[in-house]
Amino acid sequence: LVIDALDECNDYVTLTALLARLHNEGSCRVFCTSRPLPHALNTFTDLPSIDLHDMSAETLCDMQLHIEKEVAKYDKLAPLRDEIIPPLLKKADGMFRWVQCQLDRLSGCRTKSNVQEVLATFPSGLYETYDKILSDINEKEFDTQIVKSVLLWLVGALEPLSLGLLVEAVTFDILRSKTFSGFKILSNDDVLDTCGSLVSYDKKSGHVSLSHFSIKVSV
Repeated sequence: LVIDALDECNDYVTLTALLARLHNEGSCRVFCTSRPLPHALNTFTDLPSIDLHDMSAETLCDMQLHIEKEVAKYDKLAPLRDEIIPPLLKKADGMFRWVQCQLDRLSGCRTKSNVQEVLATFPSGLYETYDKILSDINEKEFDTQIVKSVLLWLVGALEPLSLGLLVEAVTFDILRSKTFSGFKILSNDDVLDTCGSLVSYDKKSGHVSLSHFSIKVSV
């Protein structure tokens, strides 16, 4: 049994206890990944575990391969790979999500000096990255209200939201319990464009979701 991102489960504490019991009393082999939260560390303290910080060399190798592959996907960034990859690798600290956020920012650069500025101002960690993204959004004249509303709906949603449904939801003012036609988004794609790295869109299912659990914690 393999469970990825155990710490992101809704009933994380209960599930953690059940998995420990399953390992100790059952005949099932269990493999879990999780952030090093206190409850998980305490519950699994007597069980075999691997700390990624103890495998820094292996993680660094995987991260480098990942960054090289991702940079190659951007036509305008690929020629600058030798300038982009080293600083990304140096500051990634094993966070693949952090890398993607920086690549999204780099992809918006228009000039080489823009790229150099981004490389020199990488935020530290995911939460500082999200703060930077939200700060940049707040400086845009028409994006702030849309992004705030989208994030509010995605954080509070009890089931997956389709892009069309999310666009309709944005027109609803929760505080006033009223729908305002003036809030109607002109193009569904604007939801994805304004939110950028904060949301993901599954073309197959048509669902929009937060790009990562850490965004929910951050906002």
